[in-house]
Amino acid sequence: MADSLNPRLSQAATDLGLPYDGSHQDWGIESADPERLPEFVAYYRDHQAEFDEWAQEYYLGELLLQSANDALHGSSQPYALIETALFLVIARREHEATQFLLNYWVRLDRSPFVEGKTEFPIAAVLRRAFGS
Repeated sequence: MADSLNPRLSQAATDLGLPYDGSHQDWGIESADPERLPEFVAYYRDHQAEFDEWAQEYYLGELLLQSANDALHGSSQPYALIETALFLVIARREHEATQFLLNYWVRLDRSPFVEGKTEFPIAAVLRRAFGS
């Protein structure tokens, strides 16, 4: 059963040409695309001042982090763009939704179900960005 439609997230999905049926869980992960990272970075940068809703901030941040993570697996995106995506999210760390998101992603490669795998290289990049 789909959650109720979130108007802010629904608008972002429409703006980006992404599907959104009201189901929030993993929307950013399922919609991620490393080849569209430049577009996602630009959208996040241009609209972040309008983020006034928890789900909107969380799932658009998740979209950036998952797309950047996927880009680290060999896409044609320059590393500087991946860093830009990370720093845009990190810059909003004072917001509750972003704190929650970053606390999850920074430890993702240390979770028992992925221990020793390189499925989430973004976690180590985030830790370096935080100096830990």
